[in-house]
Amino acid sequence: MAVRFMSAIFGILRFDGGEVSARELERMGNTLAHRGPDGRKFVVDGAIGLGHCLMRVNNEDVFEAQPLRDREAELTLVADCRIDNREELAGIFGLSAEQIRDMPDSAFILRAYKTWGEDAAEHLLGDFAFAVWDGRAKKLVLGRDHMGQRNLFYHQGGSFFAFASEIKGLWAVADVPRKLLDEEIARFFFKTIGQRPEGGTLYAGILGIPGGTLVAARQDGIVTSRRYWEPQADPVHENRGEDYYVEKYRSILKEAVACRLRRLTGPAALMMSAGFDTSAIAGLAGPVVAAQGRKLVSLSWIGSQANLAAGGDLRPWLDACRRVMPHLDIREISREGENPLAGIERKFLSNDGPVHSYSGTSFLLYAEAAAAGARLIMDGFGGDYTLNPRGSGALARHLRRGHLRRFFAELRPHLRATGQSPWHILKREIVLMLLPQSLLRWQRQVRRKGAYALMQATQGNIAGPYLQTLRKRMIAEAGPGIESIPATAMRARTR
Repeated sequence: MAVRFMSAIFGILRFDGGEVSARELERMGNTLAHRGPDGRKFVVDGAIGLGHCLMRVNNEDVFEAQPLRDREAELTLVADCRIDNREELAGIFGLSAEQIRDMPDSAFILRAYKTWGEDAAEHLLGDFAFAVWDGRAKKLVLGRDHMGQRNLFYHQGGSFFAFASEIKGLWAVADVPRKLLDEEIARFFFKTIGQRPEGGTLYAGILGIPGGTLVAARQDGIVTSRRYWEPQADPVHENRGEDYYVEKYRSILKEAVACRLRRLTGPAALMMSAGFDTSAIAGLAGPVVAAQGRKLVSLSWIGSQANLAAGGDLRPWLDACRRVMPHLDIREISREGENPLAGIERKFLSNDGPVHSYSGTSFLLYAEAAAAGARLIMDGFGGDYTLNPRGSGALARHLRRGHLRRFFAELRPHLRATGQSPWHILKREIVLMLLPQSLLRWQRQVRRKGAYALMQATQGNIAGPYLQTLRKRMIAEAGPGIESIPATAMRARTR
């Protein structure tokens, strides 16, 4: 579950003994001003300078005063964060409920670093990106949350190290390169961004910190990176029954929604598609927003009349949500005849690079959320293979198990809801789901090799060395196709 709208951090460490330019830090802050409507501040202490752009989202943010400094421990911290295990940490630090009532989340990170040093991130639960200048060790430590929900980018130059929450913040520093990587442009055009090296970006000399990773930059110019967390199965959850997993998943998702809502200063918004994931978030948010006397602002893109006529009408699903979720403030948004290229420069600048075809829609939804006073926007991801793991394999599963009555009972509403023809449903959701895996693998191999052969025959005249280089590499690496996670999961669950 992703969250939009957040603060920003930035900073510079000089390796050459020179003093950080306050003017460059000010430019970095100005560049990230859209993430600091409630103030921007930076500090310079010789070779190190750290800055913060404040967006107040949670109640404790009223008391935020970053950069935080502990002069006795010689620590300075900036963070973009939401810490969810505040009570657990308070117990470890010996703090009372009254003491932490007005304590901002950044203060928990600073205390965690004082307690555990670079291992602090392992004890934090939530979404965070932080930078700590450890004056005693003469090093700058950057950390990103386990799942990588808060972004953090950096550039390592010959005489300095710079970091920022957005790439454009780095470009405010004079010596940070502004050069696109040819290979990454090619990956973008050939839709192979998934092959990008971990931490890589479109730009030369600019790297992103992966989720669950720490980067340490010493004043002598040595920069190191290490993973502090890798996803793995907890043995306590292994070899359990389906009912256990359903209930455990529900409880975890419920808490994930609640911890994003319970401390907000104002209303929250949800990018609502009425699919499995966003509908689940909307439903689980009900008790929290009702207790606050608020409604959850639900933003849904309806599209043009042409889209509605083509069978893309979302409104019946939204009506169903209205009937059972009175805590939703559902807003249907559409725009007729808009030029898809309108404002493309602003969109590129906001995204620090190329934008998706649906980015224009997202900008309109963000604007509506901001107008509603929301400083937090949630959206769903992965509902087709988590909340509804059988997905389009559900009908095939009924047939495989001989549940004919249930198959026909669900077929009619499925046809009505999807708007697809019976032949389409038969092919995509029944026949393909029941075919042997070996046959499907053979089919994907043939199709993939055919696509590469076509590319080799038709794209030989593509100009530009970057496209030519990647084209040759892709042809050389042509092999069996890899099926998407959702399709694999759905087919496996027809058994």
